[in-house]
Amino acid sequence: MTAASYSQRGISRIREKITELPLYHSGVLSKKYPAEKVFKKYYAELRGCTIFLYTDEKKDMYTERLELRDLKAVQKVASEFGWSVYSLILPKEEVHLKASGPDAEEWRGYILAVTKMEIPKNMSLLPGQMMRLEEVTKEECKRTSLSLKEDSLGAPCSTNSNITADLPSCFYNVTRQEAVQMLEADPEWGNIILRPSADSDGYAVTTRRIVSGDAVIRHYKIQPSNSGFVIQLEASVTIPSLNGVVLHFVKQTGLQPFVKSQHYDTRIEVCGTKPDVAAGSAPLQKPAVPPRTVSWENTPPTQPGP
Repeated sequence: MTAASYSQRGISRIREKITELPLYHSGVLSKKYPAEKVFKKYYAELRGCTIFLYTDEKKDMYTERLELRDLKAVQKVASEFGWSVYSLILPKEEVHLKASGPDAEEWRGYILAVTKMEIPKNMSLLPGQMMRLEEVTKEECKRTSLSLKEDSLGAPCSTNSNITADLPSCFYNVTRQEAVQMLEADPEWGNIILRPSADSDGYAVTTRRIVSGDAVIRHYKIQPSNSGFVIQLEASVTIPSLNGVVLHFVKQTGLQPFVKSQHYDTRIEVCGTKPDVAAGSAPLQKPAVPPRTVSWENTPPTQPGP
């Protein structure tokens, strides 16, 4: 296997960890909104019910994502010079996607498979491609059913149904000052803490690292959005889950999540035994007999003394 193949496999694994969704289809797509005149070219991946757009095939972090869960319709709006343009009608927007003729038809099939859970009868695809669409339909139906079942059993959820808000192990409900104190007191436990933001309903990441012998503390704001969680930097980055946010910091900084070491007892003590005696070796104690109660009504009066 070539070095390029190894590199691509590594990129694919990182994308899977960031998106936390299964890959169904990928390829080159061009996108624009109806008001725009020029299409912009991307490398695209359909993961779950979401299209992730990358500036090129070698990037592991997407620049944009299209949520298809509430897709209303897919309409063909143009076809010329071997290219086809389809319009995705979403609840709040319309997006145009362009691809070469055969690729465009395949993209249409996958999009309808994961959103409508069925394959259109008028698809112009090869038998092998149709079989793959059937597999994807079953996989996405199963994945969606499991997700709904977990939600009904009380799995963690967020106020936004399109994002994953389960809290990472390095999340602590602490203030900025408390996060700094924790990182300084126990650096061996990690360098990254996710916490509530002090001035908003979002989150914040506090990091600590040693530079030239000095401790450097940094704080980053994480703001929830309709498409995930936005790390507010000079060039903002949007990530679909809080676990993905932590993974992004690990990858970019080389630091590790702050996870407390927990102490656990290694033996069970029987009630009534002394802690330093092995369970089962001490004799059972008989319960104390309560004193007999004497009724004052039946007690003879005390005779007065001489």
